[in-house]
Amino acid sequence: MPPSAVDEFQRAILLFVLGGIVTLSTLIMILRGHNHWRGRDPYDPTPATGRDGAHRAGR
Repeated sequence: MPPSAVDEFQRAILLFVLGGIVTLSTLIMILRGHNHWRGRDPYDPTPATGRDGAHRAGR
């Protein structure tokens, strides 16, 4: 039985919504990474494990 036009439309809407969710989550990850690294020295060899410097003090 061939798919009806309604089934095709629902499938298209589903793909559109899923694509939007993936795009939005990718954008959120990029912006969070940008905000995390903003203002830091790009050549700083210390890991970015916290803003209080606990990784340097050995705590």
